[in-house]
Amino acid sequence: MHESTLTHAQVRSMTEGAWWAGVKAVNGYALVFDELSRSAHLPVTHVLAIGKAAASMMSAVSDYYENKFKGFVITKYGHLDNDFKPGSSIQMMESAHPVPDLNSLIAGERAMNFVSSLDENDSLLMLVSGGASALAEKLKDDLSLSDLQRFNQRLLSENKSIAQINAARSKISLIKNARLLSQCKAGSILTLAISDVRGDDVSIIGSGIGACELPNARAKVIGSNSVARDAICQYLQKSGIDVNYNRESLYGELFDVSKSVAKLLADGPAGGYVFGGETVVTLPANPGNGGRNQSLALAIAKHIKDQPSLIVLAAGSDGTDGPTQAAGGIVDSQTFQDSDAAQQALDQANAGDYLSAHNALFVSGPTGTNVMDLLVAIKF
Repeated sequence: MHESTLTHAQVRSMTEGAWWAGVKAVNGYALVFDELSRSAHLPVTHVLAIGKAAASMMSAVSDYYENKFKGFVITKYGHLDNDFKPGSSIQMMESAHPVPDLNSLIAGERAMNFVSSLDENDSLLMLVSGGASALAEKLKDDLSLSDLQRFNQRLLSENKSIAQINAARSKISLIKNARLLSQCKAGSILTLAISDVRGDDVSIIGSGIGACELPNARAKVIGSNSVARDAICQYLQKSGIDVNYNRESLYGELFDVSKSVAKLLADGPAGGYVFGGETVVTLPANPGNGGRNQSLALAIAKHIKDQPSLIVLAAGSDGTDGPTQAAGGIVDSQTFQDSDAAQQALDQANAGDYLSAHNALFVSGPTGTNVMDLLVAIKF
């Protein structure tokens, strides 16, 4: 199938299918099960999973080791995998993201107790994915939950990258930046991480909650944005779409990125374009309903109003975009035609409501992974 023979509806469906191909390639269950099978790891006695993909990652360990271990899962509300049927030896807890709540503090305390109870006869498998920074926290004595929430709200409203945000979070925490596992006396410690940060550094993923400086500890990143992007490219190529661009280049201020992406798409030939990363944005005093991917999609739509052969999907790989239930937006040349209302939505960080009203909101539900954001565009 060649681009020139496709209808608008077919291209939209293919764009969504490509995004899903990328997400499924980094699903927590598949990544962890494959890693355990390929590396022939020795049995573990304890497994701690923290992050948006914690349930899917723990589910793989549960199947691989047939529940012959003690486990603890900490994940975001609504992110417990429906297919995850843990044995009685696995405890579960949900907490808030991106702004922590009381459950986040309870989860942090329980995580500390979980790892500090082990001895040299035990072996710990730590599973970390994006979102861990907010989902589990243990604060220094002079800080309260209100302090933590105000701190996170301020960080999230400023023009900061996730690495900068996590560095700031680490400074007030008793469990981040390798502090959690420093309390562990287990004979062996292995961290398997799915990266949601630029550079795939375990000391930054989850603010370093799975990092460890002990001599008997090691860590490995098993999933990343590049893996997802490559899977998207494979999907497009198998569908007869030439891929013209594949880079982790969604970095910088959101509105600047929207212009550069739109220009590349407008100037480039027909085919597929794949981007990864995370933009940054400064929010207004009273932001509306939306996240950075919804705003990015709508901002790109502003610049492609004269490009009727383009469809662009920008969405968070975890299935959630900021404090919303949507993953992002899927836009074309018609999306920004109600220009006054669209511009107002961008100015007020209210892209979600506008996209929803114009059949351009992309909702996936929790995906069982988190490797930053993915943008797929097809020019036909």
